[in-house]
Formats: sequence, C-alpha cells, structure tokens
Amino acid sequence: MIEVSIILISSVFAFVLVEAVRRWGLRQRVLDVPNERSSHSTPVPRAGGLGIVATVLLAYLAGSFVAGYPLSMGFLSGGLIVAAVSLIDDLRDLPFYVRLFAHAVAAALVVADIGVFGEISYLLIDGSFSLGIFAIPLTIIWILWMINAYNFMDGIDGIAGLQAVIAAIGWALFSLLFGVDEVKWLALGVGGASVGFLIHNWSPARIFMGDVGSAFLGFLFAVLPLIALNRQSVPTGVIPILGVLFVFPFIFDTVFTFLRRLFNGEKVWKAHRSHLYQRMVINGASHSHVALSYGALAAVSSLVGIGIVAQIEIAGPLTLFCILSASAFLLLMASKKR
Repeated sequence: MIEVSIILISSVFAFVLVEAVRRWGLRQRVLDVPNERSSHSTPVPRAGGLGIVATVLLAYLAGSFVAGYPLSMGFLSGGLIVAAVSLIDDLRDLPFYVRLFAHAVAAALVVADIGVFGEISYLLIDGSFSLGIFAIPLTIIWILWMINAYNFMDGIDGIAGLQAVIAAIGWALFSLLFGVDEVKWLALGVGGASVGFLIHNWSPARIFMGDVGSAFLGFLFAVLPLIALNRQSVPTGVIPILGVLFVFPFIFDTVFTFLRRLFNGEKVWKAHRSHLYQRMVINGASHSHVALSYGALAAVSSLVGIGIVAQIEIAGPLTLFCILSASAFLLLMASKKR
C-alpha cells in the first residue's frame, strides 16, 4: 500500500537526516544554550528540523512524479525562503523585522500562486460569509501568524513534533475523503518525518527542531488548507475552520497569550516565557505530560473537524463545545500548581 510506504520511507529518511544534523551540531557547536527563558538545563544541538524540511519537500516532489499533480511554485519557493531564513536565524540571530519580511514574501508568493480563502462557513447554520476585499490580507495574516505561532510553541520536548503528527493524520483523513493527492503526499510526508524526528526529540530531547523546523511546519500547516481548496468537490467554506481545528491548541495558546500580554501593556514582540504550555512546565508538569495533553486536545479537535467535512450533523455544535472545553482545559492546567 503506497500510503504505508510513504510514511515508512519518510520516517526512516527523516530519522537518519536528523541524526546526521545532531552529530554535525555537536561537532560544530551549533547548540541551544540554556538561558532564563529556556525549559532545558544543558546545551542541546538544534536545527534538527532540517530533516523535516528535506523529507517533506522530497515527498511533495515525489508525489508530483507518481500521482501527476502540478507542483506549486509558490509553496516550494515560499517554503524554501521560510526554511532558509530560519536556518540562518538558528546559526546566528537575525532581527525580527528581517524574518518577518522573509515570511511576508513567502506568504505573498503563496497567495499569488495558489489563491486565498474566499469564504468561511457558519458552524450552526447552513451558509457562509464572503471575505470579499479582506480575503488577501486575512490570508496573508493567517500564514504569517501560523509561521510564528508554531515557532513560539516549539519550546519544550516533543510538543511541536507531536502536533505535526496529529495535524498530518487529520489532513491525511481529509485527503482520503476528497482524493486530493497533493494534500495526501504532504500529509503523509510530514507525518512520517515528524515521527522520525520525535524519536530524537521526545523528552529528554537529544536535538531540538530549531526555527528551521518550527517555522516551516507553521508555513506548511497554513498553506495546506489553501492547497486543499484547489479541488472542486471540497466544501470551500469549511476549509479555513479545518485548518484551525487541526492545530487548535497551538492557535488558542498563541492568541490567548498575545492578547493577555497586549492588554497588560507588555512588549508583545519581546521573547518571554508565559505561554500556557510554559506555565504548565513552570508549575511542575513534565515535558512529556504537557506534550501529550496538547496532542490529545489536537486529536479531539481534528476528529471534530473531520466530522464537519464528512457532513455529520452534530459536528457543528460539537465543534463549539470542543473549542470551549479545550480552551478551558488549557487555562485550568496552566494555572494548576503541582
């Protein structure tokens, strides 16, 4: 079965590449040295996300050859730009505005090549509302937010890799329902690559993903919904909702933290250690416990998302219940001291 082969090959390929990067990082002293904001206590090699980037892009190229779908130059060029500037940032810190400019260029290339979100469905009633003239800026903001949100959430062992596996499963199930080959090859490629990476990154991590991995994953999960829209049988209005639900814990954590810091008058562009998952660790939870909690919530919200596109009648109200419950759970866990 070709799907199993894609997963296995991607897992092994990424595992080998990440191990090679780890050894290179140790030799070249490309290490993440702990500071006052860190959740680790000893220097650890970083930039392991290179293995994920290479595996996903090769899977996408292989899928085009095997399945015959046209390649998106916007996705490829945008992904390479995000990965390249993030790798440079891993090796030597870049100013935020340089990274943001590169991310904006990548987002613009995607929008120019693939398109935008034109509408969003209502959850509890039939119909959808058009984004109209706001479609382009909102789509670009979505891509920029996801790139940086995923980067912000990659702060403890296993959390970013496990979220990638869960979101990949969601998109793989979506591709089975609607037969979108591009989505299938990307989902299975990133799912397998993330499994291979997680073997190295599960607590206690032997290597970190680095910005090159986290920013690229954020870019990928922002663009996958847009790629999914290129099939006529796909219900276009629910795709943006699906994109959010597959990574909902990350979305909620970053939005809540941003708004809380903004209302408190903090400099939101400054590095900090006040995300909900970071507060859980500070309060005594282990890395693996927090990562599994976020992964479980992502799995639930992803299943609800699949229910929506599968047109299960109860999926709409269940989505709202799931969002409220997951949000409350994260807030409760972040405030609970052990």
